[in-house]
Order: sequence, then C-alpha cells, then structure tokens
Amino acid sequence: MFDCSTSYPFEEFLNQNVVIVLQEPVEDVQIFVVEALLTWIFYYRMVAGHRQELRHVVLFDEAKQVFNVQREQRMESPNPPITGLLSQVREGV
Repeated sequence: MFDCSTSYPFEEFLNQNVVIVLQEPVEDVQIFVVEALLTWIFYYRMVAGHRQELRHVVLFDEAKQVFNVQREQRMESPNPPITGLLSQVREGV
C-alpha cells in the first residue's frame, strides 16, 4: 500500500482483513504512519457519509506511543486528537 508500483483502492482496503507490519526502527515514523492511516480512514468515512454504525476496528501495538498525552500537550498545532474525530464516524480504535 505504501511502497508499491500499483495503488490499491482504499475502499477495497477497508473491506478486507488487513495486517500492516511496520518494521521501522524510528518511533516517530511509526507514529506518523498510524496517525496518517487513522486520519485517512476518518476523512474517507466522512466523505462517504458512514457515520451511524461501526464498520472498522483498528488494532495496533504500542498505542500508548500514538495516544501519548504528554506529546499531545507539547504539540504546537491546534489539531484535535484523532480519537475524538474517529469517534464521530463510529470507528473503533
């Protein structure tokens, strides 16, 4: 999906059971990829109007790194935490 010559339609990606293995030694890159994927799902669901039922469950290891309160408090940008946005479209995290 991320490193391929042919793209994979996102709708098909969301309709499959998918396991993504990140073998990135840099923690910030792992966090970026997880947050980008969650944001991508959020905007896809918003545009598609999927807001009333649970359609996906996202599980990932080391969630404490992505949802780190201290890191969110240090952020200078006014972006809301992704968990609040995902709850609006009934996405399980």
